[in-house]
Amino acid sequence: VARLVEDGKLCGYVLCTSTGLNLHVSKIAVRADCRRQGIAKCLMQAVLRMAATQRRSISSTLHVALDNEPAVKLYRSLGYKEDGLLEDYYTPGRHAYKMICDLEPYN
Repeated sequence: VARLVEDGKLCGYVLCTSTGLNLHVSKIAVRADCRRQGIAKCLMQAVLRMAATQRRSISSTLHVALDNEPAVKLYRSLGYKEDGLLEDYYTPGRHAYKMICDLEPYN
């Protein structure tokens, strides 16, 4: 989680599961008034470093809507690459990328 320094209120979180050598990111959220400040990137970097060093994970996966360009750009900046297309993942006609990241750089 990420909290605001001023008042300690929650401003973002990452929800993930660790299965064997893979970390799957299920959800990341940043409060609307806290966006565009690098919080999501910091949260993700912390989670990926922790997975690589403490859990000894070697990869991370996630699913993201094709039309969520800011999220796709964020994940690419962290080292994720498209690993498939999940058609109608969210609703009919709304597809998702399956993305994967090698965690070696986070060791």
